[in-house]
Amino acid sequence: MFEYITFDSKKVQDIEKVCNQKDEQGWEFVALGGAADRYVILFRRIKRG
Repeated sequence: MFEYITFDSKKVQDIEKVCNQKDEQGWEFVALGGAADRYVILFRRIKRG
């Protein structure tokens, strides 16, 4: 299962914060793409334990 988030901040700290939150929820970072002032971050669900 995949999920994406659109993100309109270029602050690296904010992107890292979102990625860390998703990681805690069981999602793995897959890709980051963007243009102008918008990013799309793609995650996939991972099985733990």
